[in-house]
Amino acid sequence: MHDGHRERMRKKFLAGVRFADHEMLEMLLTFSIPRKNTNEIAHRLLTAFGSVDGVLSADYEQLLTVRGIGPQSAFQIKLVGALRGVERSEDEGGLYLDTVDKLGAYAVELFAGSDKEAVWAVLMTGSLRVTDCVCISGGGYGNVDVDVTRLLSSPWLLRSASVAILHNHPDGALEASEEDREFAARVSELLSMSGIAVVENLVVSGDRFLSLMQDMRPV
Repeated sequence: MHDGHRERMRKKFLAGVRFADHEMLEMLLTFSIPRKNTNEIAHRLLTAFGSVDGVLSADYEQLLTVRGIGPQSAFQIKLVGALRGVERSEDEGGLYLDTVDKLGAYAVELFAGSDKEAVWAVLMTGSLRVTDCVCISGGGYGNVDVDVTRLLSSPWLLRSASVAILHNHPDGALEASEEDREFAARVSELLSMSGIAVVENLVVSGDRFLSLMQDMRPV
């Protein structure tokens, strides 16, 4: 990436232009990698760690395993991640879904207008502050298909302290099937083995929701 392209990106950023995640990482890397195309390296980071949050929270040694990332770039990423953590201090607010009612209202809004079943994972800190919300199955009409093994290996999930699972029933039936309960129990058991607490599992239909756990609390 030549100097002219880098300068144009910086000017656009300062002018308030919204960039994609890989472009933000691409610009960040230009400070530690002065004469090399950082676009491909940015994509490798996102592939390896799943999201910008995943990249910024990755271990130093893990970052070094990504082709193109050396000690200076890894240090820079860790520094930015630490500064970002200060900016997102829990003392400064954020969205906390620390009750079933709060999570239910969040889930109802999330699924509003959807006519297909889907499963979402709300990623949270140990004090139940939301850090991300990720669709883990796009589903279809009348069914969802979640690869639990793939789910458990997702970098963004393994960097969460707490997770809430949300599943909608667009047909209007607010009831948990035996499959729903088996899935909830299986995911909770497997995630707990990885040190991740499933604090709630909700079924949503329209403006109503049903808790499969009724035991939501910070961990």
